[in-house]
Formats: sequence, C-alpha cells, structure tokens
Amino acid sequence: MELHQLECFIELSKFQNVSLTAEHLNISQPALSKTISLLEAELGVKLFDRVGRRIRLNDHGRIFARYAEQTMETLKEGTRNVRNLEYQPSGTIYLGLFSYANLIADCIRDFMEEYPLVKFQMYSSKSQYTIDNFENLDFTLTSSLKSAPVAQDGFLESFPIAEEEYILVIAPELLEKYLPGSEGDHLPLAGFHRVPFLGMANNLMFSDITYTFCQQAGFTPNLAILTNDYATKLHMVSLGNIASFIPEVCAPVFKSYRPDLRFIHLTDISGRRTIHLSRRRSSLVSQTCDTFWNYAQEYFHFRQ
Repeated sequence: MELHQLECFIELSKFQNVSLTAEHLNISQPALSKTISLLEAELGVKLFDRVGRRIRLNDHGRIFARYAEQTMETLKEGTRNVRNLEYQPSGTIYLGLFSYANLIADCIRDFMEEYPLVKFQMYSSKSQYTIDNFENLDFTLTSSLKSAPVAQDGFLESFPIAEEEYILVIAPELLEKYLPGSEGDHLPLAGFHRVPFLGMANNLMFSDITYTFCQQAGFTPNLAILTNDYATKLHMVSLGNIASFIPEVCAPVFKSYRPDLRFIHLTDISGRRTIHLSRRRSSLVSQTCDTFWNYAQEYFHFRQ
C-alpha cells in the first residue's frame, strides 16, 4: 500500500466524484480509478458503491477513511516535527482582516508558541495600509454568505475555518417602539421593516449584508448609518436608536457593553456565513507562510 493510494482515496471519499477528484489531484481519471482499484484489491473489499456513473462511500470505505485520515495526519505532524529540528521559521506574516479577528486569534497564539521567531502584522479592512498594500498581504481572513469564498485576484487558495450565524442586535426600547410586545429571541426579519439600520460600508473585500438580508425578507432597509468602525457600531447600537446585524461571535462584546441588548435569531431568512482563510497560490510564497498555512489547516481541521 502506497501513500499516494491513501491520498487519492481520502480525496475521493470527500468529493465522491471521480472527475472532480482527478482534477483536484491533477491526475487523469483513468489513473485515479486504477489507483483506487489497486487499493481495493489489496484490502479485498470494495470501498465505494458504484451506481451508474456515480460513486458512494460504503461502510467499508467509511471505516477505512477514518484510519487513512488519521494516518496521513500523523505522518504530516511527524514530518513537520522532524523538519523543525533543522528549520525554525522566522520573519513577518502580513494578514488582512476582513472578518472578525477573534476567529483566528487562538490559532495564531498557538503557532507563535511553537514558532517564536515568527511575527505577525494584522491590518483591518478599514486600514489605509490594507488598501494601499493589498498585493503585499500574505493572507486574508474573509467571510461569505456562501460556502465558497469571494474570488480575489491573487488569492486563489482558500479553506473554511468556521461557519456561524448572523443575528440582529437591538436595544429593548427600540424593539418595543417598533415591535411592541415582542418576546423571545427568534423572530422574523420582516417585522423589522420600519426599524432604522446601521450597516458596514462596502470596501475592497467587504460587502455589507444588511440590504441582502432585508431583501430576502421582502423589504428595502432604512440604512440610516454606514460605518466601517467597529467601536462606532458598538456605541451607536448601545445608544438605542438603531439596529444592526452582527456575527453571533460578536454578541458577548455587545452584551458586555450593554447587558440588556436583545439578540434576535431571524426565522425567515438564511443568515449563515462561512469564514475563509486565503493565501496567494504562488511559487514565491515564503517557507514561513507555507508553514503557517499548513499549521492553520491542521488546526481548524481538528476543531471541526
């Protein structure tokens, strides 16, 4: 049994599509099919059920996939640790934050403990540096309402690190003014059609979701304020005359600022977003950046 066979099997078990897997692995479909057939012959069992042109991982395949993935992850970790005996990454990694930085903070902390010679410079989406030096960023943290990231020139390789829900944050007095007697934390967005909203101003890699969500609910929002400043957003909502959409991960910060704020889960729209870490797919990527990329993939893989 060869590592290449395990790699092909693991990817095919994820895609469950021969053509997509072959394209992902940059090999031909016949070569992929032969590799899997040899693996099945060695194991003495079929790993996939074939129905017409489609394939599906069967019970044997699901069991083997679990051990194959563990094996590959163990080998990756062993390879990294051996290389670290001779190589200690150093230098600065430049990260553009177009989504809430808290989602990657723990990963960066653990990475810096393992590689103390590496430094990070992180810039928010409203930073002039980010706009002027976008082409010099090594990584970006972005969000998308779809499972696939927004395509960006040069940033051609991405993977999801988290998925979460958008919620509506509103002061109780504002909620009572426009939706008197509303109880609970699960309400339809359509009922908020007269409420003034605070949105985030569109920029280089950020598109405000307020209009999109309200359109899904059947109305055009009253966007009274647009800002890219998180502190301003926090303060304005807390004053009690405006509502805003926030990622659920931000709720504790708002609650600590004003404990009686209401956090509404919306029942009539799909308000989930996916957070992506992206990098440039280039032969010029530094070894330090490549080390962080591999580390981050393993870090978030084990937390999903």
